[in-house]
Amino acid sequence: MRAGLNVLSPTDPAAAWNTKEGRGRFGYFTNYMIDTAHAVIVDVEATPARLAQEIKASKTMLGRIEERHGIKPERLAADKAYGTGPFLALLSERNITPHIPVVDRQQQTGGLLPRGAFTFDPERNVFICPQGKILKHRTAREKEKIHMYRATASDCLRCPIRQQCTHGPKRTLSVPFDEGVRQEVIALQSSEAFQHGLAPI
Repeated sequence: MRAGLNVLSPTDPAAAWNTKEGRGRFGYFTNYMIDTAHAVIVDVEATPARLAQEIKASKTMLGRIEERHGIKPERLAADKAYGTGPFLALLSERNITPHIPVVDRQQQTGGLLPRGAFTFDPERNVFICPQGKILKHRTAREKEKIHMYRATASDCLRCPIRQQCTHGPKRTLSVPFDEGVRQEVIALQSSEAFQHGLAPI
């Protein structure tokens, strides 16, 4: 049997194929919500062994501990797998301060200039490239939950740093819907107050 992302167990269709812990096998993850101040497990949710299910389980547990125990966490700690824009946005909506490393794939550009090299102008909703040219908002892809910003081919054609910026006729930037929340969390976690446990919650 070929192991892949969509392989189903012949005996338990809810089990997921997992290679995280050595040889592949079908199984589940157990997800725990722990009150660290009192060292008490306040909720548990079993899921198929997929990362997306772990995040879904966290949302379920947050709702359940509030309903059953009246617990509304002020902070939540987790590993980097939970540091995605959608999950950080969920915590922001619930006024929960994330102690979670933020997932940052901006540097994964194949050697080209990262998105951080471009300046965002919120008033005009445009990005400005290092050469001062404008990348306008072109579309919002609801399915992928990303905004697309694009320069003009004429601007890129004459650009002196084109080889560092794009392999195509014009530079495009993909910006997640939840980028604002990600940047807020990065700024908060970089602050001296946060490092000393004094950041506002």
